[in-house]
Amino acid sequence: MSEQRRTALSRRGFLRIGATAGLALGVGISATSCSSGGTGGAPEFRFSWWGSSDRNRVTQDVIDLYAQRHEGVSITPSYGGYDNYHEKLLTSAAGGNAPDLMQIQQSLLPDFAGRGVLADLNTFRDTLELDQYDDSTLESGTFGGVLTALSLGDSAPGMFMDLTVLDDAGVALPEAQWTWDEFAAFAVDLTRRVGGGFAGTDNLAGNMWALEIFARQLQGGVGVFDETGLALEEDTLTEWFTFWTELMDAGAVVSPEVTAEQSSDDSSPLILNKAVNLVNYALLLTSLSGMTDHELAIVSLPNVDPAKPAGQQWVSGSSWLTIYAESEQQDAAADFAGFFLNDVDAGLALRLDRGIPPNVEVREALAPTLDERETAVLEYVEYVRASSENKGYKLASGSAAVSTALASASENLAFGSKAVAEAVGGFFDDSQR
Repeated sequence: MSEQRRTALSRRGFLRIGATAGLALGVGISATSCSSGGTGGAPEFRFSWWGSSDRNRVTQDVIDLYAQRHEGVSITPSYGGYDNYHEKLLTSAAGGNAPDLMQIQQSLLPDFAGRGVLADLNTFRDTLELDQYDDSTLESGTFGGVLTALSLGDSAPGMFMDLTVLDDAGVALPEAQWTWDEFAAFAVDLTRRVGGGFAGTDNLAGNMWALEIFARQLQGGVGVFDETGLALEEDTLTEWFTFWTELMDAGAVVSPEVTAEQSSDDSSPLILNKAVNLVNYALLLTSLSGMTDHELAIVSLPNVDPAKPAGQQWVSGSSWLTIYAESEQQDAAADFAGFFLNDVDAGLALRLDRGIPPNVEVREALAPTLDERETAVLEYVEYVRASSENKGYKLASGSAAVSTALASASENLAFGSKAVAEAVGGFFDDSQR
């Protein structure tokens, strides 16, 4: 094993997992709504989530553990595939019959909160042990001044790197404190060294997470969205698109044809061995490693200010726990939610299925039990938590349209059908429709 591989994690806190890392983290599922429990006698309520068979198993283990400690409480699990999961929840909520306790994807939280179907969790501050959570985590689940959701598991965005390609090319894994200019030089140099149509970088012009980080760096911590909606400034997007256009002109970016063909992670340029990197959340490292025989690492994204290692990156959950505002069993649902999120035995059962436990005490209890892969995930997320300004991350209503507009504008740039100014104008026109 090379010196670069041996020190990638211990020296700089980077994640490094081999392709044989094993079990992939759970992906999504769907639930069918049913009626609420009665108001008399022992509490009876419903809990809905999506996830893999492994997620279903460990979640049921926690439900069983809670039932052992709370005689007479009845929890009806409701789960299935991710497809149509949230549509079914919204339909049941509109009919006044949503599950009492619901797992919701982060990107859909603004829509659910805006419809008034989520309870104010501050009502259950002591039960949920909210003092155990980072302020940024609580802020990410707050909409219109109301705390409506708690993270079921934390992660952090990062840039996955192909260590096998870097080693073969004689290029060092980038240091944590690198700038966008250094990233550009790295991409150009790697493209030249590898040759054969290999690109020194994926095309991140349309990557919402990368743009969010860049925007925060230029806009004083304000990203693509704020509480009122789209907050991205025209000058920021112009600089972002100009940066990527210059890299495209230098031949260091993967071709637009390759980008257009990507439909999932397993068809990404990183996995197809057509580019060295991919930007996504750290928890995907295990599943990505299972798609390639190359060794992968993860580093923080570049910064405008090299004095800030993780800059404007964040720690946040991808799935969140909420209580139905019309539930007649809110107290019982909150008690179970507090157990699910904060009990050490529950945390040991769930491990990292939904991410790094947001509760500090659970994290500390879980850490010594983790294997090498899980420890690497934890260390990277904690590195970002400690070294970034960590203001959390949340989307605003209409974020789907903004994401689509960004993808369209970046594709026009890549194919050369629009110049930077035209692409910027098209983005804002499409985002506001």
